[in-house]
Amino acid sequence: MTSAWWETRWLLFATAWTIAGLGALLLLWSIFRDRSRGRTRCPKCWYDLAGLVTQKTPSPWPITCPECGKKIEHEQQTRRTRRHWRPAALALAMMLAAYPIAQIRNARIFGPQRLAPIWIQAALWPTDETRHGIPHASVEAWQLSDTLRDIMTQIDMESPVGICDDLLARRLARAARTIDINIETRVYDFSSLWDSLRRDATWHTESEAVVLEADLPAYPHTSGWNPRRTKWEWIEREVSSLQQLLEESALFPFGEFNSFAQVVGSSVVFADSPENIARLDSCNQMLRRVILGGPGSREELPVPDDKVVVIRNIQGLVEWPDADEICLLLGEWDQQGELFEGPMNPDSVGLEYWACDGSKSLLVVCGTPKVQQQIDQKLSQLRAERAKELQRTPAE
Repeated sequence: MTSAWWETRWLLFATAWTIAGLGALLLLWSIFRDRSRGRTRCPKCWYDLAGLVTQKTPSPWPITCPECGKKIEHEQQTRRTRRHWRPAALALAMMLAAYPIAQIRNARIFGPQRLAPIWIQAALWPTDETRHGIPHASVEAWQLSDTLRDIMTQIDMESPVGICDDLLARRLARAARTIDINIETRVYDFSSLWDSLRRDATWHTESEAVVLEADLPAYPHTSGWNPRRTKWEWIEREVSSLQQLLEESALFPFGEFNSFAQVVGSSVVFADSPENIARLDSCNQMLRRVILGGPGSREELPVPDDKVVVIRNIQGLVEWPDADEICLLLGEWDQQGELFEGPMNPDSVGLEYWACDGSKSLLVVCGTPKVQQQIDQKLSQLRAERAKELQRTPAE
């Protein structure tokens, strides 16, 4: 789409700031300019009462305004500042108009929702459009519109931890319940976990990321680690990882599932059967305890076929959140589930499934109790080795 000459970003922003500045000045003038400055005026019609209130009449109260007939009880009523509400309303309109003026270019590209601030979009933009006119659509086939996806992208970039993400997530959950009455919905907000999850992770502001981009022209690793990531990029990746771990911990051991899951900022919306939602609730509590418990904490979830799902906190054992390194650290399982050291070969891993999130903190493994015991022994050995390395480092 070709933009007009007046749709350049700097011109729109300059125009918006100018209008907002003029509106602010007009508002201040309307509210504070016409003060009494020692004058005595009628608080209703603003008639000058100097002739009625003089030093020769020390206590004339109450008095009646000769212009409008208002009875004035105290002198303080005559000292009020006169507010000019019509110019004030115009000033507010100018200030409110500044934001959509600055967003005209984005509105032409992404849609009319960009003309409103993100908190208004999260609170008021209709979510029932996700049904695309199908009155009895199934939640499994629920497709979000491009407009809603754009709103969620803005939340990810502007306020991934705040009111907007939780507000839109809960509105999506309510919309999902109207699509299929046989499902339940749940919103999991992970914003309270970032201090525990972040630990030694680093992030940068947008401007810092630009500087680092210039200093580091070559991308150093392909494992997903990025020294130039911003806070919203880090949070987006962490929430997606937590969503995946929840699904794998709660749903995969029980066979196929058709849940709807959507990440919105720091929140995840799930819509599924009551049975699966109950499992998700249980695993969500386990996941939180493991994260808050710190390195070495673990939780177990029994599953069918004599298997068990174990969520472990392995923070400090993995340098990069990379699948290959997890296999190299833990060794390799053969088809009988026996653990042995050897070159990494994912095809021969004898587990139901395993997964590691991007925060270098969590590992989820589903297997027999024997395999889980072997993993615990291996992790204990690795922790002991890392502890010795940390003790030797200062001496060197």
